[in-house]
Amino acid sequence: MKRYCSRHHIVLQKGENARILLTLAWNKVLRLKLRLHKWIRGIHHPVVHCYAICWNEEKMLPFWFDYYERFVDRFTVYDNYSDDHSEEIVKSRKNTSVVKFSMGGKIDDRVYLRIKDNCWKHARGKADYVIVGDIDELFFHQRIQEALAMLKNNEISIVKPFGYNMYSAEYPVHTPGVLITQQVKRGVRTPMFDKCILFDPHAIVEINYEAGAHECHPTGRVKAYRNEEFKLLHYKNIGLQHVVERYRIYASRLSQENIESNLGTEYLKKEQLIVEEFKLNEQQAIEII
Repeated sequence: MKRYCSRHHIVLQKGENARILLTLAWNKVLRLKLRLHKWIRGIHHPVVHCYAICWNEEKMLPFWFDYYERFVDRFTVYDNYSDDHSEEIVKSRKNTSVVKFSMGGKIDDRVYLRIKDNCWKHARGKADYVIVGDIDELFFHQRIQEALAMLKNNEISIVKPFGYNMYSAEYPVHTPGVLITQQVKRGVRTPMFDKCILFDPHAIVEINYEAGAHECHPTGRVKAYRNEEFKLLHYKNIGLQHVVERYRIYASRLSQENIESNLGTEYLKKEQLIVEEFKLNEQQAIEII
C-alpha cells in the first residue's frame, strides 16, 4: 500500500506572499470560531461542507445525496439552469442551498474553474473539510467517518485519492437505503481522476485548479496525504444509452472557447466509437470496492 504524508509547509505564490500569510493568520481566528461552535453544539466529528456543479443531473442526484449525507453536513449546488428536476431534488433535501449561474447555454470550463477555485472559501469558520467536485464524483473510503477523523487528528490539509472510472451496462435503479457504491462496484483505474477534491479550507488559501480540476497547485499550509484506501469514484459511465445521450447533448453545448482549447472535445466522438470504448472498458473493469 502506498502512503505519502508531507510535513506541514507553507507554499507561497510569487507576488502574493503577504496576502497568503495574512489569510492564514485570519484563518486561525476562523478555525477557533469553528471549534467554539462545535464545542457549544456538542459536535465531535469533522464538519464537512460539499460544493458541486450541476446541470440536468436528476438521475444521479438521489444517489449522490444518499452517499454523501452520511458524512457531509451541508451542501451547496451550483446549478447551471437545469431544465429537468435537478433543482427540485436539491431543495427537497436537508441542509442544502442552490446557487444559479449561467454560461449562455454553453459549456465553458473557465466558468467552472472560477466557481471551484472560490466557492469553498465560504466554509471558513464553518467546516473542517470541504469537498469540491461534480455530481458524478464520490470521495470514497470504506470507513469514511474514521478516515476523516484520522485526517483531522493528523492535521492533513489535502488528500490526493486514487481515481477510478466506474462502469455499468445498465443505469442502476435508485432505491432509498441502497447506495450506488453497493450497486456499481466495478471500475477502471484512471490516474487523471486522482483529483484533490477534499481539503481543509483554513489551511489552503488558494486551490488553483487546472482545467477539469484534474490537477491543482494549492498555496497555504499544505500537508498532503496519499493512500490507496482513499478513492475518487467517477460515476459518469453508467448505463450505455445514458452515456451516449449525455455525450450527444454535451457535444451540442461545447463553447467555441472549449473547442479551441481542446477541453471537453471527447464529447465530439462519433457514437460508434463511444459505444465501442464503453463496452471495452466495461469488460475490462474489475471490482474496486
